[in-house]
Parts: sequence; structure tokens; C-alpha cells
Amino acid sequence: LSVGGNDYGYFGHDDLDSKDLYYVKSNLKLKKQQQFNAKGRKTGSLVKGFIKPVLQFFNNNVMVPDYSITSILSVYFKSIELIDKNNINSVIISAPPHGLSLVLLLLKKKRPNINYILEYRDSWNTQPIFKKSNYISNKISVFWEKLILNSINTLVYVSPVVPELIKKELGVDITKKSSLIMNGFVPPSGANYINQPDSKTCIKLAYFGVINDFENSFRSIVFIEKLLNNCDLTVEIDIYGHIEFEKFDVNRAKAINYVGSIDHQDVFDKTQEYNYLVILHTDKASSFEPIPGKFFDYIQSRRPIICIMSPDAFISKFIIENSLGVVFDPELIDTIDFEKELDGLEFNDSFDFTIYSRELQFNKYIPLLNMDD
Repeated sequence: LSVGGNDYGYFGHDDLDSKDLYYVKSNLKLKKQQQFNAKGRKTGSLVKGFIKPVLQFFNNNVMVPDYSITSILSVYFKSIELIDKNNINSVIISAPPHGLSLVLLLLKKKRPNINYILEYRDSWNTQPIFKKSNYISNKISVFWEKLILNSINTLVYVSPVVPELIKKELGVDITKKSSLIMNGFVPPSGANYINQPDSKTCIKLAYFGVINDFENSFRSIVFIEKLLNNCDLTVEIDIYGHIEFEKFDVNRAKAINYVGSIDHQDVFDKTQEYNYLVILHTDKASSFEPIPGKFFDYIQSRRPIICIMSPDAFISKFIIENSLGVVFDPELIDTIDFEKELDGLEFNDSFDFTIYSRELQFNKYIPLLNMDD
């Protein structure tokens, strides 16, 4: 059961054809996705100067915890219908958006004997990007999250630091009813590992994911541009995914190329064409928890990782501890000797990445679905 179901663009597919898949339509979700997919969209001065800030304030402060609360009742009634019709004994809700988590409270009151599992792809009030700046809105959001965490049977999380953050910031200990299930990678059929391309004439880097040039963004192209400028070697980076550039002209950039979006099943073969793969998350406050989905594709490729992220972040520590690449502190990006850092940089071939396959990770769900265990 999903909210939306069309115009997903970069993120996936239009309505998937399956008799077991149901969509609850949401005009608000559709509009938000259409805006995201509108590359290079120009906005009039009225929208930029007045209407847009008002809408942002409404979304960030009035709609607690987020826009998805407008779909709660639709999802609730459809869920009850499916539960009763199919004799369902376990319900999993994946967040964000975190507003849909409130459905669990309604469902638990109506069907108390169901096994309720909440899955945090990103955590809620422990993540700065989801916190409310308004004091009252923040208090309400925290209240909802604590109530939900104390009501569910199991919390599934994707980053090892989540239970610690929840206990520290919310005062809720979920260690005894939680399970770490990472996103993992999907092995390509007939994976063909090849040697790195010759780096004598040009060092080739690749970045997969969303990237922009916004002033306060945690994934700004500006940091990559600065890093490349600190090197006398010939270096080029290819960008795959969704771009949102307001000022940066990628067509005039000498060492930065925008390739476009790519089917996920083709990512592995593409990674083999490069010397290094880049991860970008420059905001220190929100970097401790996240594990970019592309990270697992990166370790599967066995290419050294260039991670532009706070050294205190979990993923940064993981890369260093397992010798998978190098970590650059965004706050020191102007002082980094890129050429020196690349000298002798290799991927640790003894690292066992197979345990992070999606199949092995998702198999951990099986015992969680058995309420008798």
C-alpha cells in the first residue's frame, strides 16, 4: 500500500502493475514529486519573493510532522480493508514520510492484535532535516514519535547509531525491540569485475545520486568543485542522477560532466569504468546517521571511495576502519591536497562485502514477522 503512485521520475516507476499493490492517491504528493522532477524550472519573482516562503513555512511548521498527514485517513481505511480481507497479522510502515507513522496508532486501536513494525529509512526527530524549527511544532512532533515508538512491536532501522540517538535525544530505549536491517545491494547477474582505467592521462571519478548548488545544501556541487581545484592532476567527474542547479553551469564546467539518470541495474557496470566513487554529505549535524543507498553499490564495485563528510559520521568511520577509501572533512575542503591523498589509495580487497547483500539483510525480516518468537 503506497501513497502517490505516479510521476515518480528519478525515484522509480509509474503505477507498478501488481495485483497485490494498492495506491492511495495524493494530489499533494504528486505536486511535490512534479516539482522535484522539474529540472531547471524557472520560478517567477512573486513565487520566489512571497508565495514560496509562505508555503515552505506552512510545510515546515504547520503540517506536523509533514505533508503526509493529509493521507492518514485514506491509508487507514484502506489498511483496515486489506487487513480484514486478507487476514493479515503483520503490518510494516516505512518512513519517511513520518506522518504516515501516525496510522499505526489508529490501526493499533482498531486491530490491537496485529504485529506492527515501523521501519526508519531515515529516523525522525533525531535527524535535523526532519526537526521542526517552531518550538510548539517540535514538541508535538516529538510527542507523536515517542508515543509511536512505545506502541509498536518492532522498530527496524538502517544505521547502527539510531537506537543510541533515540535514547539520547528522546529518552526512549528501543534496544530490546529493534532490529538493524540495512538497505544492502542487489548483486548484478554475471558481475564482471575489471581493472581500474588507466589514470596516467586522466583520473576518473563518478557520483551517483541527487546533487545541487543550493547555499545551505548538504550535497552541494561546490565542495566537489573545490576539491578538484586543489589538484594539479587531470581529474574528471561524471554525475549520474538528479541535478538541481540554480547558478552552477554544468555545461561550462571543465572537469564536471552531467551524464543523466541511469537504471539501477546498470550501476555496477558503470562503476567499473571509474577509478574512484564519490559520497557527499557536507552538513555535520545531520551526517551522523545516514547511509547513502549508493554506498552499498560502491562497496560491491570494489572501487576506492572518496567520502566528503564529517569524520564523526558513522559512514566515515566505517570507510576508514575498513580501509575502503578516504574521508575529507567538508570544513577543511579548501586545505586538502587532493593529489597527495589519492597517492596509493586503494580498496581493501579482503573486506567481505557479501554480508551486505539485500537478500541477506532482508532475510532478517522473517523472524520479525513471527509474533510467537
